[in-house]
Amino acid sequence: MGTHSGKFLVRLDPALHKQLSHEAEDCHVSLNEICIRKLAAPVFISTFASPFASCTTALLCCQLKTGD
Repeated sequence: MGTHSGKFLVRLDPALHKQLSHEAEDCHVSLNEICIRKLAAPVFISTFASPFASCTTALLCCQLKTGD
């Protein structure tokens, strides 16, 4: 299957780019970090099923803000 560099290019709608950028700014993290966390969230939810699954993205953002 080959090796994976950990990099790939994603093309997205400018409005989504803007929304993600604002969210990253609000969370005091990079756009890359927000994208990583959003991509990883479904894996986290399916691995650790929780009644609070819908709060995962907000929770991750809050953890970033507070350092917890």
